[in-house]
Amino acid sequence: MKTIYHELVQGARNIGLKPESFGVELVSLKVLKQLQQHGYRRRFVEFKPRDINGTVLELFDVLDRVVYIRNDVPRSLQTFMMAHCVAHADFLVRNHELKRAVHRFRRQFTALRSQYEWAKRQSTNHFQTYVSKLEELFSNVLFRRCDMDWLMDHVIRSRTDTLLWQVMHNEAQYFEAIGKTSLMNEGWAMWQQNQILNKSGLISQAFGRWSELLCEPTSAGINVYRLGLRLWTEATDPFYICQMYDDQTFIGKLFSKEIHDEEVISLVHHQSSQVTRDFETVKQQLQYTAVYSGKLPIYLDTSLTKQTGDVTFRYPFNRYEQNRVKNVRSLLESCLGQRVMIKPSHSRL
Repeated sequence: MKTIYHELVQGARNIGLKPESFGVELVSLKVLKQLQQHGYRRRFVEFKPRDINGTVLELFDVLDRVVYIRNDVPRSLQTFMMAHCVAHADFLVRNHELKRAVHRFRRQFTALRSQYEWAKRQSTNHFQTYVSKLEELFSNVLFRRCDMDWLMDHVIRSRTDTLLWQVMHNEAQYFEAIGKTSLMNEGWAMWQQNQILNKSGLISQAFGRWSELLCEPTSAGINVYRLGLRLWTEATDPFYICQMYDDQTFIGKLFSKEIHDEEVISLVHHQSSQVTRDFETVKQQLQYTAVYSGKLPIYLDTSLTKQTGDVTFRYPFNRYEQNRVKNVRSLLESCLGQRVMIKPSHSRL
């Protein structure tokens, strides 16, 4: 695979791309699913095995600059996915927001790992349970930095817990940056990979089948490969957009009424279960999801917290199901060890 990798990198450079170097490892489906579950190999949290839906073909471990590809698929598919990852490696060094977040996390990682290990040594038998709850919390909630600081100054008294909150929040910010550029990133990879393959002289009829497979419409949710690719075909200044935009501005600039009608994207209102295909409504929701990566954005109401003594957060009214809000409240109470209130806010976050 080394020879193919070097041919693909040269092909990418021949079309003006500048991919970051990475290693390649072929692994079993079982190992790949475990890596997909973790997000990167050296993840802090020790996960319990769980089933992952969908087809898993590769994982780009951005932290360690390693691409993992399934060893039980045809060589043509391995080559195709490697070309896909070469394009990802170009996006990684080109997009300013993602590049800053990745570099920051790489610089912080050794210190964060030390903090995590120190906290683990100081903790009781309930350490892993607590860390798992924190991981679930940060996977579902988007905190403001100022609110994190206030919580650690006034609510989280234990040094061990404070360190764990800091570690998990920094890791969450890394994943949030990936989430905020995922549509652009996957679309960029789909858009560039065929050019990379052609310039590398690696031609196979199978590549077209793999492209079609990745871009098949989904029965629910958004296929980021398909929509991302379609949006990039409308870009008149792709390299500038790749550098300066995130998914929100990418959708804002390129998601048109024409593309909306082609892709037949609908939105189901969580309260009334009504389905709408209104262009402006769908576009607004796509941008909102891009900003918050599917998480519940909350902010601390410090004034009410001081008045009542209960830690009180606000969330955007009419955008989230009450069951989800209740679940977040339960997680917060478990992680903070005290009563928590979450109230709706009619202002924009």
